[in-house]
Parts: sequence; structure tokens; C-alpha cells
Amino acid sequence: GYASEALQLVCDYAFTHLSVHQVYANITEDNLASIKLFEKTGFTKTGTKLDWIYSQDSFKNELHYQLINNVS
Repeated sequence: GYASEALQLVCDYAFTHLSVHQVYANITEDNLASIKLFEKTGFTKTGTKLDWIYSQDSFKNELHYQLINNVS
């Protein structure tokens, strides 16, 4: 869809034109659509921050995702 295409283009631009080594995202654990999007784009879950975000009267875990540019 549009979101996956846009995310891929942003990552490609960051790696190619900005010489960024990595792109990361912090996503709340209950945001399944975003998790699916970032995993589909090649991001890897590298950590979890427990009770990190307070939203809708409760604390939520935040997941950390990274995509590392392996091209030298």
C-alpha cells in the first residue's frame, strides 16, 4: 500500500542521499498495523521499553525497531 511504499522511499532516501547509517522507530506494542508495516519493510525489533508510554489511562510498552544500512 501507500504507507509501505512511502516508508521504503524515505529509508532509501536517507541511506542514499543523506548517508544515514540507520533508521529507527518507536512503536507502542498495541499498534499492530505499524508493527506489521515496519517488519514488512525490513526493520528488526531490537528492544522493548516496559510501561514507557502513558496513553488512554494506562501505561503501554514501547517497541524499538531498527533498519541498518549494510551497504558500504
